[in-house]
Amino acid sequence: MGNAPTPLAALTQPPPPPIQQQATDLRDALESRDPARAAMASLLIFHALRPRQLRQMLLVDLRDGRLHIDDQLILLAPQVGSRLAAYLDYRGQRWPNTANPHFFITVITARNTAEAHRKWVNNTLGFRAQDLRDDRILDEAHASNGDIRRIRDLFGLTVNAAQRYVDALRHPDLRDPPPQG
Repeated sequence: MGNAPTPLAALTQPPPPPIQQQATDLRDALESRDPARAAMASLLIFHALRPRQLRQMLLVDLRDGRLHIDDQLILLAPQVGSRLAAYLDYRGQRWPNTANPHFFITVITARNTAEAHRKWVNNTLGFRAQDLRDDRILDEAHASNGDIRRIRDLFGLTVNAAQRYVDALRHPDLRDPPPQG
């Protein structure tokens, strides 16, 4: 008999809340002994790189304390620079003869010129890279009181994409709890 109609109540329910990473998870990733994990986490947590940008990032994209990626020029936070330097040391020791131009490489991609796979990035981080990006952008949306231009300029978003992050702040699970007393 065709599709059953959607109940009106289902259309008025708020969307599920954005995933927010726990501070301990973020700290563990940033302080990881795995230099790849610490470097990727720092790029996502501080600068909200897109997961695709992490995978496609080239060695030549990093110069003079800045990351030149897509149409963005990102002045790296000192905490990020130190983690990227540690990863480059590790990369040079582990794969001294690789011809792979990508910044992040794996045991497999060190033997060719392919980018690291999305699954490797997420497994190395211990969570989805996109969740870290979303968390950082939501944090900035909150800190800037929903300043769409600031969010757009900082993270290379379109106006509509920035608006979605600002709108997500209205989700009931993201509202500040009422004062106790």
